[in-house]
Amino acid sequence: MRTKRLALTGASLVLLGGMMTACGGGSGSDAPTNASKEDFCEAYKAVNEAEEFDDGRDAVDDLKDVGTPEDIPDDARNGFEVLIDAVSDLKDEDDEIDDSDYTDEEQENVGAFLSWVSTYC
Repeated sequence: MRTKRLALTGASLVLLGGMMTACGGGSGSDAPTNASKEDFCEAYKAVNEAEEFDDGRDAVDDLKDVGTPEDIPDDARNGFEVLIDAVSDLKDEDDEIDDSDYTDEEQENVGAFLSWVSTYC
């Protein structure tokens, strides 16, 4: 299954939940681990509200700069890194993300992040 076009709206993060991870270390792992709940949730909300690809990419970059709270579970943090790295690898709105590029564990981590963030924010 290929996910066509990552528009980076709220639905896009849900679509990403079935896939992805960092392809060999990357930008998501550089994100801070001490964000306040308010800053993190505000940045995450901006990603969900983005309607254009470039706005979404900018919002994801901002989310990476904010990072995650220090009390995020490890698997959810790993899923956060997966999402940040996968989006960072997209060149334009026509790029596709192929879930077969990601291990079961990576996919589970993304699911853990999406589950965690839905209750945290």
